[in-house]
Amino acid sequence: MISRVSGGIGLHLKPARAWRRRSANLIGAVVTMSLLSATWAAPASASVPGSPQTVPGTTLLRSVACPTADTCLVVGHESSPSIPAKGVLVPVVNGIAGAAQPVAGTPFLFDIACSTATTCFAVGGGLVPITNGIAGQPQKLPTVELTTIACPTRTVCFALGSDETATGAMMTIVDGVPGSLQRVPGVLRFDDIACPTTSTCVAVGVAGDPEDGPTTGIVVVISDGIPGSPTAVPVSELNGVACPTSTTCYAVGAGAPGGFVVPIVNGIPGPPQLVPDVSLRGIACFTKVGCDAVGGSSGGGVLVPVTNGTPGAAVTVGGTGSLWGIACSTSTSCVAAGEGGDGGVVVSIVETGVTLSCTRESTYLRCSIVDRNGVRRFVVVDRTTGVREQDTALGCNPEVTRVRFRIPDDGHSHRVAVTDCSPAGRHVFIVTPEGSVTPVS
Repeated sequence: MISRVSGGIGLHLKPARAWRRRSANLIGAVVTMSLLSATWAAPASASVPGSPQTVPGTTLLRSVACPTADTCLVVGHESSPSIPAKGVLVPVVNGIAGAAQPVAGTPFLFDIACSTATTCFAVGGGLVPITNGIAGQPQKLPTVELTTIACPTRTVCFALGSDETATGAMMTIVDGVPGSLQRVPGVLRFDDIACPTTSTCVAVGVAGDPEDGPTTGIVVVISDGIPGSPTAVPVSELNGVACPTSTTCYAVGAGAPGGFVVPIVNGIPGPPQLVPDVSLRGIACFTKVGCDAVGGSSGGGVLVPVTNGTPGAAVTVGGTGSLWGIACSTSTSCVAAGEGGDGGVVVSIVETGVTLSCTRESTYLRCSIVDRNGVRRFVVVDRTTGVREQDTALGCNPEVTRVRFRIPDDGHSHRVAVTDCSPAGRHVFIVTPEGSVTPVS
C-alpha cells in the first residue's frame, strides 16, 4: 500500500499496476506507514452484523454458499442426547433464515458449494446434491470423509477431506458423479478450498498429529485437478480461504496467541498477520479489496474486517457463541453462520464499504475515512454556518482507500459526505463537536 500526504490530508492508495500510477508530484511527499500509524487512530469496521437468527432444529451451522444475489444456503447439523445426529440445510432469502431441512442419511454436513444458480453440493456424511434448494439422496463414500468442496466450473467440483488412514485426500466430481480418490501425503485433513480461476484452486488445512505433537497449517495448490505438495505455514491450523482475485487469496486460522490472516499470492503463502485473542474459522470477500473473516473468542462470535489483506479489529457479534462460515452474495451483503445458546444461528451482514472515525484533540478533530471501494470525493460542511470547509476530489485512478483530515474545534457539528468509486456509492455522516460519528445514509 502506498502512503502519501498533501495539504494536511493523509491518503492511502490501493496497490495499482504501473500504468495506473500517477506522479507523486500530484499528490505530495511520501511518508512512512509507521508515521501515519502512530499519528492517527484506527477506524471502526465497515461491516455491520445484524441480530443473530436462531434456527430451530439445528445445533451448529458450519458453512454458507450463495448461488444468487438474494439466496444463500447454509449447512450444519442437529444433535442431542435424545435424537440421532443429522445433517441440515437452511435457506436464507434476502438475509432471512428459513426453516431447517433435515437431510436424511447424513449425521452432519460440513461444507457446501454451488456450481450454478440452481445446483449445489454439500459434503459431510457423503456427497449430497442440492437442486433449487432441495437436498437429494446422499451418495455414500466409505473410504473418505469429505470436509470441504468448491466448484470452479458448472460441471466440475473438487471435494477434499481425509481418508481412512488420516491422510489428506481429494475427489473430482464431474456432473455430480464422484471420481477416484487422490491422496495428498503430508496432509492430515483439508478444511477449506477456494478456486480463483477455472483451472486453479487453493486448499488449506492441517498437517501433523495432534496426539503426538504440534500441528501446522498447510496450503495446497490444485492445478488442472492435480494437487501439489503442501506448503507449511507457521500457525497451528488453517480453517478457511477466499480468493478476491485470480492471483490473491487470504487464509485464516488459529494458533498461539490468537487468530491469523495469511496472504497467498500466486499460491505462495506470506507471513501470518495476528488478530489477538480470537480463533478464525472462515473468510469471504465481497470486493477485490474487502473481505470478512469470522470465528470466535471468549466473548462469543467475532467478525474481523480484512481490507487489502490487512485485518482490522475483531467485532463481537452478540448472541453468538462462535461463527464458523461466511459467504457474500453481493458487494454489500454477506451471510455468516455458527452457533448460539439455543442452536445454530444465521447472521446477515451489511457491507457499508466506508467508515468515518474522529478523535478529539486540543484544537481540532482528527478524522479518518476508510473506504474499501476507494474515496472519489469528500465534502465537510459546518451544520451551523452552512460553510463548506472542505471539498476534496481524489478520483479513482488509483483508488484512495484511506483519507485523513482535520475538522476545527469550533463547537459546531459537521456533515461529512463521502462519494466512493462504486456505483451509487454515497455515504453521509454527522460528526459532533466531541467527535462522535453517526451515519445518516
